Amino acid sequence: SNPSLEKIFSLNPTLVIGQTHYDKTLRQLNELGIKTLTLEMTTLQNIQDSITKIAQALKEDPTPLIQPIQNAIKKADQSKKKKQKVLIVYGLSMDINRGLYIAGHDIFYEDIIHLCGAQNAYDQEQLSQPVLHYEGLIETNPDKVILLHHTATDGDVDYEKAKELWYNIPINAAKNKEIHIMNAHHLSIPSHRVAQSITDICGVIAK
Repeated sequence: SNPSLEKIFSLNPTLVIGQTHYDKTLRQLNELGIKTLTLEMTTLQNIQDSITKIAQALKEDPTPLIQPIQNAIKKADQSKKKKQKVLIVYGLSMDINRGLYIAGHDIFYEDIIHLCGAQNAYDQEQLSQPVLHYEGLIETNPDKVILLHHTATDGDVDYEKAKELWYNIPINAAKNKEIHIMNAHHLSIPSHRVAQSITDICGVIAK
């Protein structure tokens, strides 16, 4: 989160790649004569563009990494007649009242929700990763909730207890037992593996 210019410079890199929120660091490295590449990795299109930029910088062909994403996009189910409202929640907290980070707008999770023929239950203006408290969660009233659990940040969680906690919330997803926990590591990584994330998330939404 706070890269050291000295340590990076000491490694004598020929190319430093970073996302846009490291723009200041990348600019400073550029001024020191180190070639840099700045990437935006928020949406599905951003991810594909970034893979292409890296491939071009390394004089490689991006097709083997881009093609699976495009194939997954084409196969995504858009045929459901009823548009479900889907809420994707980052992490699996046992204390919902503390506030929950969710997938907002202009982020690849929302792109995937739309590809799967559904809509984002969060319809307020705030982008990327808004925080919802209990009242806001009830207001979104999602038809389906997807909880992204990662042991590195959330530790071990009893899934059944976690689901029971959510089943007590007055929302459609709880009433219809549509609380789903997903724990594959690739789900949180904006890379070529987003192709698998599209397939996995669409599979849950289609259930």
